[in-house]
Amino acid sequence: KLDENIHKLDKVTYHAQLGSVRDRITRIEKIAEFIAPLVEADKHHVRQAAHLCKADLVSGVVSEFPELQGIMGRYYALASGEASDVAIAIEHHYKQTGAFDTVPHNKVAIAVAIAEKLEQLCGFWKINEKPTGSKDPYALRRCALGILRTIVDNELSINLLEMISHSEKLFDFVNTHSIASDLLCFFHDRLKVYMKESDIRHDIVDAVICGDNIFQIVHNGKVLNRFVATEVGSAVIGGYKRATNILRHEEKKDNVSFGANINIDRLETEYDKNLYSALQSFSQEADFENNLHQLSRLLPFIESFFEHVIVNDSNLDIREQRLNLLGKLRILFERFCDFSKIESK
Repeated sequence: KLDENIHKLDKVTYHAQLGSVRDRITRIEKIAEFIAPLVEADKHHVRQAAHLCKADLVSGVVSEFPELQGIMGRYYALASGEASDVAIAIEHHYKQTGAFDTVPHNKVAIAVAIAEKLEQLCGFWKINEKPTGSKDPYALRRCALGILRTIVDNELSINLLEMISHSEKLFDFVNTHSIASDLLCFFHDRLKVYMKESDIRHDIVDAVICGDNIFQIVHNGKVLNRFVATEVGSAVIGGYKRATNILRHEEKKDNVSFGANINIDRLETEYDKNLYSALQSFSQEADFENNLHQLSRLLPFIESFFEHVIVNDSNLDIREQRLNLLGKLRILFERFCDFSKIESK
């Protein structure tokens, strides 16, 4: 049976600092068990697939034909009476070895595939064997891309930083220094390349790259890319830019930050009051696209404000209220992404 090969992996060195392939399997199992409920995969099948995922490496066929790794594992697993999900996961956790390869879609395979690649990344980060320049001897860039594509193609709203933080603890025998933040930055760098290759503008990519929900970042990038290409979207960005340019200049001059303490009784005109009411009535939703549509509904009030009032009024109290009004607008916009990164067209 396939599991009879496991003990042989004790004698196969994975890396001098990271132990044997058997040691690696133990870590992959623990990571996969953590990921299983996040992707709604059967935890028992995930544990068994992770346990067996490298067992075919010491088989005679794979020793002779290495390109059959995983494929033979599936055959051996089925012949050993394992569940079909387990057999599929053993083969498919190797998927996405190139930029255009398919990724696993079976839930058990997804959990094991992410776990296997995450174990590899965390391990080499812990021993400081990161890619440098064009050198990437362990194909870690491709490894990260495999995780990103598996998440995006399966539309998984999962917390990448949480998975990294859980996984890196398994390498505390190497060192206890946290690599989570640095590794997340590496993922963001790979994600930028992936999104640009998906025809999302580079400035849009920079605007939405934040946090650890990879699927949400890509979704937001696609939505924002379409939004700014419309006449209304471009005008909304223009209104935000005009407000922030004024604020930047006046905040530097006054050495203060505007955006709080608006006194509605001191708002001088209907245009001040209408903009204030529009900002107050904004109701944030979970859906990014709906929030952009709501921002576009602010456009008439923003344009009327700039058309009919002088922000730097000679009356210092009125000036302060109007700058605070623009500050409130800036705060509202920046809840959703970094609009300052978007280039004016």
